[in-house]
Amino acid sequence: MTNVTIGIDLGDKNHEVCVLDNAGEVIERFMVGNTKIQIQKAFAKYAGALVAMETGTHSPWVSRTLIALGCRVLVANARKVRAIWARSQKTDVKDAEMLARIARLDPKLLYPIHHRSKKAQLDLEQVKARDLLVSLRTDLINHVRGAVKSRAIGPHLGLTPRKDQSGSSDKPLRISKEGNVYLRRLLVSCSQFILGPFGQDSDLRRYGIRLIARGGGSAKRKAVVAVARKLGILLHHLWSTGEVYQPLHNAKSAA
Repeated sequence: MTNVTIGIDLGDKNHEVCVLDNAGEVIERFMVGNTKIQIQKAFAKYAGALVAMETGTHSPWVSRTLIALGCRVLVANARKVRAIWARSQKTDVKDAEMLARIARLDPKLLYPIHHRSKKAQLDLEQVKARDLLVSLRTDLINHVRGAVKSRAIGPHLGLTPRKDQSGSSDKPLRISKEGNVYLRRLLVSCSQFILGPFGQDSDLRRYGIRLIARGGGSAKRKAVVAVARKLGILLHHLWSTGEVYQPLHNAKSAA
């Protein structure tokens, strides 16, 4: 249907859609789910239509999906078009209709942009991921070099309980979560794998399993934190001394 213009107000769960005929009359309004299959099903009958949407989290893949269906797609620059229809009575339904009306009368007012291809987007994500990993590695090395003793790693990364002691009262508190959040998250993720079904036998895994075996509603959570803390201490020790990692070092020493 090449004689219709469609506006889509994108959302995280659903998208509001407004369809205008050649005379500018609303011929359909509907809501479509935020999945490729649902969008393909809803827009299959509108191949060739002009579709307008704003830039956002979902606009890259939604626009590619519609183009594959044969639609002509305009992706409006959200930073510029908001000034066009800024108003107090704003709803998703009205935004979808306004996008359709502007696209029908003067597409240039949308300041349309062109999204990267799927391959180009994936390449960019890889570059960003590599940059993040390099940054985290640098941060980790700096934290390790800055720690005086391996035992200080736990408190340094916020993996030890906070203190609230007064007289004979010593309340049990959660970990402090001080230091670098990304490093702490990486250690906790590694700890969860070590204690998971695919974790290899090691001193760390055996230690965590012993803690879990003690029982209690939060035994698993406490074991994960404890193993993450020991993992941080172990890594600092290995980097400081240059020793080779032995998964069952303690077990062999005790044998």
